[in-house]
Amino acid sequence: MKRSTMLAPLALVALIAATVLWRQYQATIHAPSSPADKAARDSETSDSEANATDETVVLTPGKAARTDVKLETVRRIEWRPRKNLSGRFTYDQDLHVAIKSACDGVVAQLLVQPGDRVAKGQVLAVIRCPEVGGLRAELQRALASQAIADAQNSRDSDIAHGVERLVSMIQDGSAPQQIDATFRGAALGAYREGLMNAYSRARLAEQLAENSRRAAATGAVAPSLQQQREAERDAALASLQSVCDQANFDSQQAARQAQANADDAARKCEVVRQQLASLMGPAADPLMWEASPGDMDLTEVRLAAPIDGTIEERLLAASERVEPGDSLYVVADATRLWAVADVRPGDWDALQAEPGEHVEITTPALPGASFDGQLLRIGRAVDPNTGAASLIAALIDSDARLRPGLFLRMSVAAGPPRQTLVAPESAIVMHEGRKFAFIAAGELTFRPVVVEVGDVQHGQAEILAGLTAGDSVASSDVFALKSELLLAHEEE
Repeated sequence: MKRSTMLAPLALVALIAATVLWRQYQATIHAPSSPADKAARDSETSDSEANATDETVVLTPGKAARTDVKLETVRRIEWRPRKNLSGRFTYDQDLHVAIKSACDGVVAQLLVQPGDRVAKGQVLAVIRCPEVGGLRAELQRALASQAIADAQNSRDSDIAHGVERLVSMIQDGSAPQQIDATFRGAALGAYREGLMNAYSRARLAEQLAENSRRAAATGAVAPSLQQQREAERDAALASLQSVCDQANFDSQQAARQAQANADDAARKCEVVRQQLASLMGPAADPLMWEASPGDMDLTEVRLAAPIDGTIEERLLAASERVEPGDSLYVVADATRLWAVADVRPGDWDALQAEPGEHVEITTPALPGASFDGQLLRIGRAVDPNTGAASLIAALIDSDARLRPGLFLRMSVAAGPPRQTLVAPESAIVMHEGRKFAFIAAGELTFRPVVVEVGDVQHGQAEILAGLTAGDSVASSDVFALKSELLLAHEEE
């Protein structure tokens, strides 16, 4: 009993001494680097030595058979630092459209429901609007007037061309029979009679004057009669010339006036069309603008899908009254999404991405999946609610499992490319707040080395200090080596 009482204090002293020695040993291993050590780490050739411990982990053949430790070589590559931003998926705003009414009316029919796939131009809803009916009736009147003006323009144009040709043949002295054959059935209007009468009188006067001249040469006709015949001929030719000139002018003027009337009628139709299009709105089916009264109710407005997509929302019911600007549906192409990331003020200087560059996008909803995106723009305005601006990228190849509103992470370039050392991310382990890697020091022998890690991308870690190019590090089953190291400490 007395001996047990004496041994208890000795055991307590031994335990305290062991604890002190162990803490000194730990401090020796994990003590912060001195300035000299920090300077040494800046030299690549001394990194491994400066950060190496005096410990090694030796695997027995039995333990080596039970582990799967593999080695990879530390290498130098071109590395571009990146920044990870958080955000959410949203619709492609170019393919997310609200179907709105542009006029006052009543919803007559709703033809689709949320979730339905629709094609561009497919009719989604029917509205009845009396004001649209009035404009359609006015358009029908304008179209009828335009048809009349076009017909008159066509006829007057044909007459002008015919008169021009007829005058040309008259001036060439063509025979009446030839002229009649040429213009049989042609549109000449009242000009045919006037021109042919004047031409016939002129030809007759010329023939009489010629006969009189021959008779006067033989003395059969008095000179005074010859002079009379020549005067009548000259008057007939002058009259013919006057008739031809006036016919040309009048027919050309009539053609110009008819063209002006036709153009005016067309403009009036276009004005009514534009009024109707403005009243019906961009969602209305344009094929309905000139529908005839027999085809449909003139007050009917059919709203069509502007894109291929899916009905995301229905906002009204049949028989409800609508006003300009009221939305009936929302149509979106859910296969085309945008990734919108938040850029905080502290990240502005770090980002060096430009529109057109590629970004990497991930989401916790799909672990292990990665999506390629193309940067569209970096917003200038800051959201007062979040204090961040928006960085928008379009997904190049979307996934049907993605949904608007899902949380995302976007990896964006944050600096120019540089040469740096990299090691597998799996080679880095943590212990008591410090990062280690295990360098192969021989067959089944590994030495833990303190490392300083920078950026991590695609399973590769940027090594700022602790390793050199060509070092072989354990990249798999590294926790088995860490466990061996901790067990060795406990045994000591």
